[in-house]
Amino acid sequence: MNRRFRLNINTENDAFFDQDTRAYDPAPELARILRRIATALEQDPRGPWHAAGAAHGGLNQTIRDINGNDVGRYLVTTEAQS
Repeated sequence: MNRRFRLNINTENDAFFDQDTRAYDPAPELARILRRIATALEQDPRGPWHAAGAAHGGLNQTIRDINGNDVGRYLVTTEAQS
């Protein structure tokens, strides 16, 4: 089985800029998002790869920033090796 975790986050919106200086500073928001993803993965009692079986098409989750904007996806898949 090939098991994969893919993550894509667009860091071009306001949530990734310092609110006081308006300087680009993605670290705080990226850290917040990654903590949320880690918590979600750990809290699934069956594990994320359970839902990622080939019959289910994988686990595809939308990532939202602190303002509620869609900034990306994470995908967990399991594929049979050929």
